[in-house]
Amino acid sequence: MLSLAGSVDLSGREIWFLDRYFGKDSYYVYAVNAFHNAFPEGKGIPVDKIHVPQGIFYHNGTIVHSDTLDRIFEENPGDYSMLGPEVFILPNAEHPVLQGIEASTRDYEANLPSERLQILGIGVEGHIGFNEEGTLEDSVTHLGVLAPSTIEANADDFNDGIKTRYYVTLGTASIMEGHTAVLLANGGKKIEAVYGLLHGNNSASVLRNHPNVYVFLTRDTLGLCDLDELKKDERIEIRQ
Repeated sequence: MLSLAGSVDLSGREIWFLDRYFGKDSYYVYAVNAFHNAFPEGKGIPVDKIHVPQGIFYHNGTIVHSDTLDRIFEENPGDYSMLGPEVFILPNAEHPVLQGIEASTRDYEANLPSERLQILGIGVEGHIGFNEEGTLEDSVTHLGVLAPSTIEANADDFNDGIKTRYYVTLGTASIMEGHTAVLLANGGKKIEAVYGLLHGNNSASVLRNHPNVYVFLTRDTLGLCDLDELKKDERIEIRQ
């Protein structure tokens, strides 16, 4: 199977592969080598040899996912069955729209006011924002890859069944440096996450060290919590 990466002209459509941004240039290198080895004379690429690796792409001014790109190939066999010698492969770094993602997260972090109110959610695995389990406590605003459990938990929010794989979020350190944090949680699916938050055994429990945090919960999220025990913690004030 031939993996395409970089920018490829497909009947006038431009597709940019973003995987290099995440520090994984193997797809790009493989695509360049495979293309030149398999089609040295630029005779085109049969559609049955096109395989889109998992990732996110820039297509006709819109960021799309590999699932969408696969669908484009499948639904337009006539357009893409043979790609002429105009096919070319370039690093996405040459595309101005894609160059600024990392710089944008740095600029956003640098301009965060200290006097800010942060509205947070908690994932079923016990993370705040999209700081998945294992994210370092000194992390700042960043782009990352979603855990499968987070993708499934948010599946109903995705359009046309296309699941988002990447996120941009405030880092744990960014959240802890903010003046005030408000965390909202509801529903039985968050029982274990809320327990970990309040009893100090998941990544969200770092909020216990925040000087000014408010946690709003529905009763069904407190199923595992011992309120009498929590009342003994001087850092926690419970209002019902």
